[in-house]
Amino acid sequence: SLRGGRSGLTLSDTWRVMLRLDWDAPMEKPCLDHFQRPNAAFEGLGLRTGEYVLFQPGNNTNIPLPATFWRQLEERYLADGLEVLVNVRGSMLIDRTLSFRKARAVELDVLDALYVAQRSAAVVSGNIGLMVGNVLCDYLDRPSPAYHVVTTDKYCKYYEKLGTDWANAFVPHRGIP
Repeated sequence: SLRGGRSGLTLSDTWRVMLRLDWDAPMEKPCLDHFQRPNAAFEGLGLRTGEYVLFQPGNNTNIPLPATFWRQLEERYLADGLEVLVNVRGSMLIDRTLSFRKARAVELDVLDALYVAQRSAAVVSGNIGLMVGNVLCDYLDRPSPAYHVVTTDKYCKYYEKLGTDWANAFVPHRGIP
C-alpha cells in the first residue's frame, strides 16, 4: 500500500523483496556486452533479425501447455511467413507428445537463448526465468519482440510423483493463473 499499487507489488519491488534490498534501492541494467557483439549460435543457425519466432514450450514449475496448442500456434506463424524455432533446453516439464510440422529444434544455453529471443519477431513461452530476464532488459536499438508468456492453471508441487503419477504431481494455482 505504501507503493500505491492496486494489486500487489510491482515487478521491481518483488525483486527487492526477494533480494532483501531496501525499498528505494535503485535497479540497474546488467552488463549487456554479450548482446552487443556477434553471437556464434545466432550466426550458426543462419538467423535474420525479426524473421523468426522462438517457442520455449517447457518449464520447471507449471504444468506444460498441450502439444495441440503449440502445433496450432506453429501453423499460424508459418502462415505469416516466419520460421519457428523450438528451444527446450533446461526444461524438465514438457508435453512428451510434442511434435511440430516444420519448426526447427535448437539447443540454446541461457545467454544464447536471450540473444536469439531479443532478435526474434516474437517469443512464446511458459512462465520461465529466462522470460523474466528478457522482459527486464532492452538490449537493442530496435522495437522489442512481442513476448507471450503463458502461465497455466496448475503448478508442480510434488516433483517426486512426476515419474509415477504425473496428473497428481500438479495442484491448482491459488488466485488467477
